[in-house]
Formats: sequence, structure tokens, C-alpha cells
Amino acid sequence: MNRLPNIQTPTPIAEHTVVPITSEVAVGGNNVVLMAGPCSVESYAQTRAAAEAVARVGGRILRGGAFKPRTSPDSFQGLGQQGLEILRDVADEFGLLVITEALAVEHVPLVARYADIIQLGSRNMQHY
Repeated sequence: MNRLPNIQTPTPIAEHTVVPITSEVAVGGNNVVLMAGPCSVESYAQTRAAAEAVARVGGRILRGGAFKPRTSPDSFQGLGQQGLEILRDVADEFGLLVITEALAVEHVPLVARYADIIQLGSRNMQHY
């Protein structure tokens, strides 16, 4: 290395990527999209209350975990398909999209039936 880069000057952004999710919702560029919801989908009432709050403040996407990774097999693992059904039902009621995580390759087809966006967590990007 002949010279050190100037760290005081930010690197220019090569492009302002915009990812259209639907005809009405796009993420990126100058778009600010609120995605919020419960960490874990535990009941219809809890998820519905969260969806109502998200919609009330202008959120566009309901986020909730139907499958929960745990280190102990005795811990709550999530509601699975029932949780996905709850997410879809309450999101539709409030005009929201759904984002949720697929924890395993085997879950992707099931999650894709209910979610508009499939989240891949950092643990699943480790390739181990």
C-alpha cells in the first residue's frame, strides 16, 4: 500500500438501490418503510394488537417470528404454521405486508405461502 485512504471523506454510494415489494411499497432509495411487530407470534390477540399499532402509526409491514431459534429444545420454539396463519390473517385485516424468518431450507416453501418477504437471519448466513 503506497498511501492510506482518507477516512474523513465518506465513500460515495455507487447507486441508490430501490427494491419494489408491491406496486405500493418499495424499500430503499429515499423510501422509509416501517416494519414492526412482536419478536415472537404467541397468540392471535397479541399479534392483532401489534398489527393494529403498526398500521396506526403508518407502518407498512408486520414483522413477527413464527419459528424461534432456541439453544434449549425445551424452550418455546414458536407456533410454526399456526403463527404464519395468524400473521397473514391480521396483516390482511390491517392492509399490511408480512415479513418473517425462515430458519431452515425446509421452511421456505411454507413461509413463502404466508409471507410477502422471507427474512434470512444472520445465523443462517454462516453456512455451518
